[in-house]
Amino acid sequence: VGAVGGVLYVLAVRWTVRWRIDDACDAIPVHFFGGIWGVISVGLFASPRLLQDVYGRSKHVGWVYSWGRGSGDAMLLGINLV
Repeated sequence: VGAVGGVLYVLAVRWTVRWRIDDACDAIPVHFFGGIWGVISVGLFASPRLLQDVYGRSKHVGWVYSWGRGSGDAMLLGINLV
């Protein structure tokens, strides 16, 4: 998750420079693009074990783990993306 966030940061900095967006401290790449990736990655990689430890239930796991449980949620997401 962190490696992808770092790559997104570098790409977002290049994008802000190319579009001549005035952002002296690179707050847009860090907070906007990094924040979006953070929200998406939780939905992708939510571990059943950690959900059980924190919330006492592991019914709604991340997209990666739902394939192993035979959930149709991952299939529906894939269909919507296509």
